[in-house]
Amino acid sequence: MRGWYAKPARGLAEPQPPDGGPAASIVRHTSDPVIRIRGLRKAFGDVEAVRGIDLNVQRGEIFTFLGPNGAGKTTTVETLEGYLTRDGGEVEVLGRDPQHAT
Repeated sequence: MRGWYAKPARGLAEPQPPDGGPAASIVRHTSDPVIRIRGLRKAFGDVEAVRGIDLNVQRGEIFTFLGPNGAGKTTTVETLEGYLTRDGGEVEVLGRDPQHAT
């Protein structure tokens, strides 16, 4: 996706070799991501703030959004928090849709 850069922080939650070293017992990835986004879309009038984002963040990963003003960073985070209603796509945080969380 143009304008987006996503990568876990270096050295904090990188996969460990299968030898079971000390760090392997600290960070355990499950198959289910803690944040899952598929095809997220949000527009404000004629302006598409977010256009089809797909993203998984696993437990233990540190993740950030980087991009210029108007790239959709805040809109995406506010959708993850349940403050904004998305126009399309699927969003799950800890297995629940924040748009319908109580």
